[in-house]
Amino acid sequence: EQERKGIGNINFVSMRARWAISLSSLVLVVMVLGMIWVYNKQNTLMNQLVYDYGSSMAQIISSETAEPLLLGEDVALQAITVDIVENSEILYLSIRNKDGLVQSSSNQQQVGKKYKPLKSSVLKNNAGSARIFENLEDFSQEAFLFDTPISFQDKQIGFASIAIGRNNLISATRSSLLAMIVWMFVIMLAVFSGVYWLANKFTQRINKTRQVIKDIRAHGQSDIIKIDTHDEVGRLQQEVNDLTHKLAGLTKTQHMGPNEMDPSLSDLTEIDKTILLDYPEKPTAKASENKKEGL
Repeated sequence: EQERKGIGNINFVSMRARWAISLSSLVLVVMVLGMIWVYNKQNTLMNQLVYDYGSSMAQIISSETAEPLLLGEDVALQAITVDIVENSEILYLSIRNKDGLVQSSSNQQQVGKKYKPLKSSVLKNNAGSARIFENLEDFSQEAFLFDTPISFQDKQIGFASIAIGRNNLISATRSSLLAMIVWMFVIMLAVFSGVYWLANKFTQRINKTRQVIKDIRAHGQSDIIKIDTHDEVGRLQQEVNDLTHKLAGLTKTQHMGPNEMDPSLSDLTEIDKTILLDYPEKPTAKASENKKEGL
């Protein structure tokens, strides 16, 4: 079908663009998949850090509030609660006794009432006797809610609920994601430019060889290609040079008259004559002797 239509009707697709786009697309897919994996892994690890931090804070607060809770010092307990919330990243703190009655809270309306779990809290993990919830609606930012028991001399006397915000975690993960995206585009640009440059050098050599073949087809002869590198294209160029030599020899035999031809070559075919004429003559002993006499 292509032979019938001719080469002029075939859609031309540049090898430079095809190679650059293909390799860049492959690199893009690999980098996007890698970026997704790294982002998810990083998010999991950062969540685990928040879990550890929240559990540690819950244990510290439980130890600090155990004695006032046991003695029923609600005023001291409330002062400790307000001070902790105002001077840390804790969004919410509630202390309740073993009967579930709130003794102190950063939300004054809950004090003296029965503790009610927040409706938007979703259980994410259990760390021993403590429970970790995720809450996305009840606070000023997304938060993890830690509900841990308060013990005094191995006796459970109440519970503490602590909410820690996720803004710092989200900012860190988004910053790393943005950095990965920027580096991805930088690498993509470097890959595309490098492949395009290499393909352009390769295409220039191919076009040079193609031009020589066109000259041979149009004029029967062409200039010799200068071979810079001995690779696959260099071998092709060497074959074209050999073809140019053979055609030049064939053209020479066609233009030689009977008197110019050595009688010993009269029985040879045209191709044999071409091969002989293509190679330089070796100086004979007689020619060397004549040359010395001339000197």
